Parts: sequence; C-alpha cells; structure tokens
Amino acid sequence: ITPGFHDTHVHLLQAAAEREWCYLDEPETLEATVASLMACAEESRGPWLLANDLNPDVFPPNGPPRGFLDGIEEERPVWVSKAGGHEAYVNQRVLELADVDASTPDPPNGTIVRDAAGRPTGTLRGAATTIVENRLADIWPEPTPEDVQGWLIEELESAARLGVVSVQEIPGFGTDIAAVYERVLDPDAGLPRLRFAQRIFDYAEEGADAAARIEQALEVAEQMEARGSRADVIKLFVDGDFPPQTAALVEAYASPQEPGWRGAPYFSQGELNDIAARVDAAGLQLHFHAIGDRAVRMSLDAIEHARSVYGVLDSRHLITHLHLSSSEDLPRFGELGVVANVQPIFADNHSYNTTLTRELLGPDRNGRMHRFRDLLDAGADLVVSTDYPMILLEPLETIQTALTRRMPGSSEAAFNPEQRLSLDEVLLAYTARGAFANFLDRESGSLEVGKSADFVMFDRDLYESDPDALVDARAVWTVIRGRDIHGDPSAH
Repeated sequence: ITPGFHDTHVHLLQAAAEREWCYLDEPETLEATVASLMACAEESRGPWLLANDLNPDVFPPNGPPRGFLDGIEEERPVWVSKAGGHEAYVNQRVLELADVDASTPDPPNGTIVRDAAGRPTGTLRGAATTIVENRLADIWPEPTPEDVQGWLIEELESAARLGVVSVQEIPGFGTDIAAVYERVLDPDAGLPRLRFAQRIFDYAEEGADAAARIEQALEVAEQMEARGSRADVIKLFVDGDFPPQTAALVEAYASPQEPGWRGAPYFSQGELNDIAARVDAAGLQLHFHAIGDRAVRMSLDAIEHARSVYGVLDSRHLITHLHLSSSEDLPRFGELGVVANVQPIFADNHSYNTTLTRELLGPDRNGRMHRFRDLLDAGADLVVSTDYPMILLEPLETIQTALTRRMPGSSEAAFNPEQRLSLDEVLLAYTARGAFANFLDRESGSLEVGKSADFVMFDRDLYESDPDALVDARAVWTVIRGRDIHGDPSAH
C-alpha cells in the first residue's frame, strides 16, 4: 500500500478533446510512420485527419519534405502533432485554408519551415502552430461540450482507478474552465481533486496587458472557489523545446539553425520579473514551463525578483520539465523554495535523448540532462508528474522510469544512469511532496491519523519487485477520501 499519487502537471481536458484523434505511438521508422498514418486515414472518415504522438526523429532536421502528408490525404485537411507538442505537420490543404504561403512571415517565437524555393513545407514550430490554429478556428472540428465533459469524467475515473488522488490540470489558453468543468467538480463523486493552472498568455502573443490578464485570472479563481475547487495557478511558457530549437540555452546549440543561435525565450527578463511579482503579490502560484538552462535560470531570477519585492510568501512556485539545468542554478531551488517538477518518462533511453538532443546540444550537455539526483542532492524540493496525455497517466510507468532511466521493456543502456532515483525518493516525490506542491499536504500525501484516506494497494510489494518490471504490477484497490473507488482488497 502507498499513499495516493499527486500529479502536478497534466492536460486532462486536452486528452478528452482529442479522444477522436489517432495516436501513432511514436513509430521508430519512416516506413512505420507512413503505415500508421495510412491506417489512421482508413479508420478516420471525419472531415479532418487528426493524429498525435508522431516521432520527429524519423525525419530530417527540417521535418518531412513538402507534400509528404499529401501522399496520405490530399483532399482532407491533415494535422499531425509530434510527441511532446510544440510542433505540427500539416498537408497543403491546411496551408491553403489558413492562407499560409511563401509570403507569410514567421511569427515571433515560431517558424514556418520552408523548402529551398521558400515555399512552406507543412512543418510548423513553436508559435507558428498557434497562428495557423487561430486562422482555422471557424472550421476546426470541435467535439460537442457535452462529449468533452463526458470524456473528461472518464479520464478522471481512469486516473482514480490508478491511485491518482489529485492533479494540477492545465486546460489551455482561453478555456472557460468554470463552465467546462462544471460537471466534474462534485467532491462526493470520488474523483481526483483538481487544482487548475490558468494559461494567461499564449506564446504567440505580443503586447498583452499583464495586469489585466492577472485580474481576469483572479476572477476565474473566485468562480472556481465558489464551486469548491481551486484555480489559483498561473502557467507561463518561458521557452519551447529542443528539436525546433526554441528551448532557450545559456550557450549556443551545437548544431544551430544559424550561427550562435541559443533559442529565444518568450519573455524578456524584465517582462518575466514583472509578471512574477504581480502573480506572487496576488497570492497565486506560478508554474513555469522551462526546457533549456537559460529558461530555467530566467524563471529562478523572476522568482528571486518577486521575493525581493514582496518578501517570502508561501507560494510554492514550480518550474516544470527542467530538461537542462546549469550546475550553478541547482542550489537556488532550495534557497528560493522553488519546487522542481520533473517528468521521469522524458528521461528514458528514447532516441530523443540518446541521439537527437546529443546532436543538438553536444555530448557534454546531453550528459547533464534530466538531473534528478543532482537536484535532490542540491536541496531542491522534487516532485514528479506525467504531462499526460504526452505520456501515460500510469504512475508505475513514471516510477519505473525514475528508477531505471530507460523505457519499459528496453534492454539497452540507461540514459544518464547516475541520475536515477531510489524507490523511497520517487514515492516521496509523487505523494507527500506532490501534495505539498498542490497545497494539499495538510489533508493528503501520507498515511497518518487525521489525514484523508487516500491510498492504493498493489498486487505485489514494490520494494521486492524488479525495478525493470514495476509496470507489471496492478492497482487492486484504490481509496479516495475514504471511499472505495476501484477493486476489492478481500479478493487479494
């Protein structure tokens, strides 16, 4: 038996809204990618062909050639997202509908990849994905709100069966979360507790009024509190990701798209400092997306600035992802009381880490990625999460990868194995520290008198199990707030 799990970074609404998308499961070859897309096209006969979880490693650095997706579907619009987001691949039909051609400029913080003749190939990176989505808003195939709400409840029920007792949900920019989540906020329904992170800025925007956006966020927070939930977290994208070279680095990429390219953060340091101070003063929690070491440093600097202005508040600000962090910045997490929120599944021996980022960053920086052990040793408050639906919500997969640094079932060498966590450490990060990050530590996160009965029973002792086979274990009984949610302990 373990305490229930607290997942501090998920996108349940996105998962629900994409129920009708094809999931490609990251094919490892170009041939397998084509076969998966052809099968998706055969199975999906809607007005659009929508697919997710593509593996970008099967393509050259600039993505597939112009016309690649037209070979799958020429008449229907095709939109395919890579695993992890921040990049999309579309056919020429989508470009026509969005009025994107050789004369369309790249947006700030985004790239429309072009061929030698300057024509868009169909690969969209960073803010370019949002620009095209916005242009297609009137014809984008949206499921009905009733369908999405029903699917959302199914997502939460599935999470509860796995032993997940709370999540920090990031619904997306502009989402009317009070209305969308109306049916899923019943505290007696036995569903995981929801803490909402509002995205008040879109990374394709320029010149938004920070004070007005924060005021709007406070209004939503009041609406949600009246419904018995919390929406007092602000999500900020500081940078993008490594493959499109939108992650912000201290030093230039090893294989830069232009000489000296270090990536471009989505805010200046001054803008980020101002937002952090305003959010902190409003009593809200900050949730930074930071992939590159420069973005991590900027986030820490912004929190340090907020503390210098308003003093030390019980804010529990989080920096999420932390794919690359500088050694000199690691002690600052403990010094500033910042929560380091990592996703172990991203630290496995997938080719993204072993090949792609090695080429982009060079072997030295690649050998310092996903520094879970170094963060803990430096005094950071470490929590683990999934970033679902980018990967599975299954806690045991997250735990196993934190212990092994390789994909379940893989016999290949672990990725940066010196950064592995012990079972004690990852369970603490997933339960008690996760509850702390979600401001639930007074009622959940540990098994002790006076706290809520939130726990999960497995069919085996995790401490006596092979670390490479933890995913074979099964949750046989889960309890949330003292209510049986799943299973029957007497049968085991």
